[in-house]
Amino acid sequence: MSKNLLTILLLVVLIVIGFGLGIYFFQQNSQLKRQVHEIKAQLENQSQEIQRMEEELTREKQKMETGEICNFLPLLSSEIRLPEISSLIKVKEGALREMCYFAFAFEKSNPDLCEKIESADFREKCYFELAMYMKDPSLCKKVKKEECYTALASRFNDPSLCDKLQEISEKDFCLSAYSNVQKEITVCEKIKDTLIRDNCYFDIALNRNTPSLCEKVSDGIMRDGCYFFIATQYGDSTLCNKIKDFNTKDKCLEKTTKG
Repeated sequence: MSKNLLTILLLVVLIVIGFGLGIYFFQQNSQLKRQVHEIKAQLENQSQEIQRMEEELTREKQKMETGEICNFLPLLSSEIRLPEISSLIKVKEGALREMCYFAFAFEKSNPDLCEKIESADFREKCYFELAMYMKDPSLCKKVKKEECYTALASRFNDPSLCDKLQEISEKDFCLSAYSNVQKEITVCEKIKDTLIRDNCYFDIALNRNTPSLCEKVSDGIMRDGCYFFIATQYGDSTLCNKIKDFNTKDKCLEKTTKG
């Protein structure tokens, strides 16, 4: 066999082998592309599923934020004591759903949830307690202003809240309630009503054992009583001499000089 023929045969063999390898690699490449496509499709499906789950979680979170979940609760008469609330909340004809709104209003510090409560009394209670919880005087506009501002002033040591009341009698009541808790003499001076102002001085004088405040009491009988109670409580007979009524003075001296 000639040398040229061997060369030709060798070239043919190489061409056949190359062609076969080409077909093989082409098939492998096509298969690889299909696998990559399938993986991309799976990842895209997983991505869509993750997005769907995230959207579902977002919707559930919104339900939690807005208290929408409460709409699914059945009616149920009950009473409950919630944390951070000063008194037992009673619902005679209420619903578990409304209790749910109440609880979410505190959890989220969201007064808008109180508005979803159908019972007028319970809705007002929600606003009132939330005003105390959030220290927010603006919520007092939703309830009985006198009680709300009075409670806030006393609880958070801020008598200026009483100035938000328009009626003088309501403002006096607020200042009086504040003074009963905080025992501030300067607050008594702001009270317009004479009897309420006298009671303010009287109360602080007894609680602080400050007989000089008795002199600020304008009503004579109440002023004598102020000296009498302090004198007998602390055994100070000298205060009895400041009492104008003779019978009251004699009783005072009798009680303070015994033994």
